[in-house]
Amino acid sequence: MSDYALDDNCEWDEVGDLDVLDLTGYQLSPTELHALAYVLPETHITALSLSECGLSGAEAVNLLGVLRHLPSLIILRLDKNANLRDRKMMAALSESLVHLTQLQVLSLDVCGLTDADVAQLKRSLSQLRQLQWLGLSGNSITDAGALDITTIAIKLPDLDNLG
Repeated sequence: MSDYALDDNCEWDEVGDLDVLDLTGYQLSPTELHALAYVLPETHITALSLSECGLSGAEAVNLLGVLRHLPSLIILRLDKNANLRDRKMMAALSESLVHLTQLQVLSLDVCGLTDADVAQLKRSLSQLRQLQWLGLSGNSITDAGALDITTIAIKLPDLDNLG
């Protein structure tokens, strides 16, 4: 398995052979987001971390939309991206999740998600039959959102960790 963490010497063409791409904490510029969105569909990545990357803007929306082309993705971490709850970003994520049929871990901790965001993700999350871990801690989810999450959890037989 090949792992890669982005540094200042990154060559995007090196990403193609990776299994794991961890960009945690790296503030991706619009140009880097565009490049990443371009190369990701050519990979067989099984784990992707974009936690604390400050995802925002049209290029981030495009990147989230490209996730649908990663059918082998098992782990997706988007923690601590406050702009994730932007309407366009949430729509792109929701649309992509439906295609990630092998996804086992989805972490959206501390993204500022609300009940409305959970409601928007509800249909997509319910289709992730392999999901074992759903991280939603540190968000602004009330009892109404918790009820939606419970409805989702009932439909996911392998979900054994809801945080």
